[in-house]
Amino acid sequence: MNNIKHKTVLVVGGANGGGRSFVEFAAAQGAKHIVIWDLDETGMQHLVQQTARTDCQLHTFRVDVNNPHFVEAALEYVFGKVGGVDVLVNNVRPSTEFLNCKGLGKKMSSALVAPMNITRAVIDNMAHLQQASIINIVSGRNTSCPHADDNYCHSLCPLQLWSQELSAEMQQSLPHIKVQTLLKFHFDASLEKSAIRTFWHQLSAQIKAVSVNPARV
Repeated sequence: MNNIKHKTVLVVGGANGGGRSFVEFAAAQGAKHIVIWDLDETGMQHLVQQTARTDCQLHTFRVDVNNPHFVEAALEYVFGKVGGVDVLVNNVRPSTEFLNCKGLGKKMSSALVAPMNITRAVIDNMAHLQQASIINIVSGRNTSCPHADDNYCHSLCPLQLWSQELSAEMQQSLPHIKVQTLLKFHFDASLEKSAIRTFWHQLSAQIKAVSVNPARV
């Protein structure tokens, strides 16, 4: 979409990293509602305080995205109380407690399955909008992956491929829904906000071009 102002943004994993940067950017750009799903309640509360002086309304939920019942309940609230989701940002990353091999299965589920299930549910809602965006942040650790975490890092490759395939599918079936993949393996923290801003402006320009000339999709 050309402008995020007055829009509703759902950021999955919005308390830290690239997700947090999107929350801060959306609030600064005048988003009407920002919904944050995360397990980091402290991080979410910091964002609530940080955006208190803006016109944006923040809605925070402690959601385990691996639990479909939690996801279903949270989505029911969003659609019922907030309305349609104009922008979905998937920034699903495992917490550090799962960096050992014992937690590998849950880590890979979080990185792969959760974004797919959430996106599938939100697309049904987006189908009735004039314009919508889905942004999948494929993010690893800022340093090279240690041996114990190699499998998790490799699991991000299928996530990237899925995001690209979803983009192609939406171009054919629902061209008003723009899907983009943001690779964030080695972003420096000081550059993250600038990178998010640049990425969003590029995405907006592409969506504007599609809306003006649908034949280019």
